[in-house]
Amino acid sequence: MNAKRLIFGSAALALALVGTLTLSTSAQSTLDERLRIGFIGGSSSAANNRDVQLYQAAVLAVEELNNDDGVVAPDDTRYGFEIIYYEADTQTEVLDALSEAVDDEVIAVLGPNDPTLAQAISDEGTPDVPVLLGASAAPDGRYIYRLSADYATWAEAAADYLTQRHFDKIGMLTVNTDSAISAHDAFEAAVDGDVIVADISFDADRSDFSAEAQTIRDEGAEALFIWARNDQTEALLEALDDARWDGVIVFGGNDGAFLETTSADTGDVFGLANWSTVAYDAASQSFVVDYSARWGGVPSDDSAAYYDAVALIANAVDNSGARVSSIANWLSNTGELNGVQGMYDGSQTDTVRLLQWQDGTTIEAARFASGECQNCPAYFVEDTSDADADSSATFRIGLLTTDNSAQQAIEESIENSVNLAIREINDLGGVIDPDNTRYTFSLDVYTANTADDAASALQQAVDDGVQIMLGPDFNGLILSNLTDAEQNSILQFVSATNGQITQDESGDYVFQIRATDEALASAAADYLLNNRDLTRFVTVAANTDYGVDGISAFADVVTDSDNGDILMSLEHDVTETDMAALVDQIINADAEAVVVWTTQPAASALLAELHDRDWDGVFLYGYLTAAFISENAADGIELLGPVNWWSTADSWAAQDFSARFTDRYNSDPMPQSAAYYDAVYLLQQAISANGADITDIQSWLLEQASFIGAQGEYTPETFANGELTRSVLIIGANGGLVTELSRYNGDVCVAWCG
Repeated sequence: MNAKRLIFGSAALALALVGTLTLSTSAQSTLDERLRIGFIGGSSSAANNRDVQLYQAAVLAVEELNNDDGVVAPDDTRYGFEIIYYEADTQTEVLDALSEAVDDEVIAVLGPNDPTLAQAISDEGTPDVPVLLGASAAPDGRYIYRLSADYATWAEAAADYLTQRHFDKIGMLTVNTDSAISAHDAFEAAVDGDVIVADISFDADRSDFSAEAQTIRDEGAEALFIWARNDQTEALLEALDDARWDGVIVFGGNDGAFLETTSADTGDVFGLANWSTVAYDAASQSFVVDYSARWGGVPSDDSAAYYDAVALIANAVDNSGARVSSIANWLSNTGELNGVQGMYDGSQTDTVRLLQWQDGTTIEAARFASGECQNCPAYFVEDTSDADADSSATFRIGLLTTDNSAQQAIEESIENSVNLAIREINDLGGVIDPDNTRYTFSLDVYTANTADDAASALQQAVDDGVQIMLGPDFNGLILSNLTDAEQNSILQFVSATNGQITQDESGDYVFQIRATDEALASAAADYLLNNRDLTRFVTVAANTDYGVDGISAFADVVTDSDNGDILMSLEHDVTETDMAALVDQIINADAEAVVVWTTQPAASALLAELHDRDWDGVFLYGYLTAAFISENAADGIELLGPVNWWSTADSWAAQDFSARFTDRYNSDPMPQSAAYYDAVYLLQQAISANGADITDIQSWLLEQASFIGAQGEYTPETFANGELTRSVLIIGANGGLVTELSRYNGDVCVAWCG
């Protein structure tokens, strides 16, 4: 806390003594001219501390632009930027500050962020320079640009989210302020009026909500939309808890401090924000890291808008020149541009983020843009228990497992995940197809330890009436049986990761539900090169197809890069575990990272030998498992792995699945579990949309552009061959703690990118 105050104090002192951003000598030498941007912020301690964070975000953007040699306008002038801070605490002072900024020949003004103060500018008519504002309640108008979604858009996002979760009994509790009334009306218009079972309004000084809580319970509301002050919302939560009401709440109107002040249980409470430091995307995470590195603190939620504001102004200069009228015209008419907050169109954004508060922490649960959820999982299934169906039937799912003792924990976790998904769907009435037939799922489990066993098990499943086979997880149980599914007119979902599974199978009856070894290796190479800036690699592979294929994919990415070298590529016999000779070569090569695609015994032996020889570097293993991590601690060596999924993955869908799996089975799900859980929901969606005929399910699967599951995003239409996903996590496993370091979708880093 003291450090944070010191940061604020230092920044405020800099504003008072300097007033403008001082550019580095190297940056100035490349610029023809510097353009001024004004920033209007408070002078009082509280206002200054709040506004300094916004100012710092803008300064960060300016520094990055200047250090990147500024922007070149259409007349070939290279411009850099500087920011002048103008103090204002009242509407009169805001107008004076704006006038002073115009006299100082600024090309645009940022702030004030306080909507009441900003209203003074709007009331005066069109300002002489563009004014960019970050608050949702800020005014907009000619030459005035509100860079955040308004409260009506927040309410519409809340309505969309609760609708996607199929709640058909929703209560509304709103304070009778202008912003709450606007949000109330937008929410009500965005949902079917029949779902509103209670519509309660109250005064701004109301503090006792016991009667309202009882009404909510009596009316059977499953979810609530609340727009009130923080203290009122806390009182509401306590009253609802006393009334033994248990449901989902979306809370709007919070000022960012709710978590810091509330003592209420917030496990099922979601908040709304334009942006948050926990946003699960690369642009947001990069901004948070850069801000922290520059200022030593954490940006406020509104900071992203002011960082983006500088980028918008720079784009305007780059495209239209430095005249104020040209900048304003470009800001008003520009097309789509990506920023930290989200997509801007005409310098406005409708991006809204839904945040869930869990045990004192916050996670991004959903992101809305253009009225659509961008990352909502597809397992929000409608309860059809009371719906009338013309007929009913059982849809039989088969699961192909092995009784190999080394695989038992994984197989049990896979079976549990399938049963969890089936139970959830069946408890909601199953799935009704377009012909109004209700299907409930059942599971038959088959065991195979050889390829011949797997072929026999598939045939037995067909004879038993199974319509979809899930598994196997082992490459060896599917590679020689790739045509069996087509010959038996059954679809097969496999978690085995060999790239030949879909490439060599022409009928598209086998669907691969995890990223291939090649996708894992390619993501790993990009991570080490671009996130970690490592350049010197030694690869080690078992002389098998899977070993050579994985390392080849890794080497291809390194070879195609401008800054990486494969110092040597080592191979060993698949049964070999004496790694002393290989380690001699690794140490002599002075490698920064060893990349390994081999058996677990060989990888364990290699890691142990490196540790005994005091080698310190990155050990990246392509088949990292929980058992390998627990059995192979090596102090001084950083253990990494590309995986399809892990129970500690940061996305909301992953955490939600992990929590429900753990609650049900009292254990963490294995990496394969998420893929099989998602596979059942893929079937549910396919049957709901296309029916239960195998060819109809097949067609639906091949045509899907995006399906969000616990494991990540599935994009089968992109591949059009039965490959469903290339979602990859890079995890770090050190000291027994496994953390997500980066997420990839194919060869594109999408979260925690360097």
